[in-house]
Amino acid sequence: RFVAALDLYKQRFTLAYVVRAVTPGSFVMPGAVIEDMYKSGVVGRTAVGRVSIAASE
Repeated sequence: RFVAALDLYKQRFTLAYVVRAVTPGSFVMPGAVIEDMYKSGVVGRTAVGRVSIAASE
């Protein structure tokens, strides 16, 4: 879970986050969801994806 408080005045923006892989394998990456706490109609979603983590050498 990632929680942030932002002041947004544009209709479109990009939000990025970094994760650390600890277990090699192929995984389903769930879609991200962002929503405004006070305006229930302001919502954004990303698609579901897949990610493959290779074992370190």
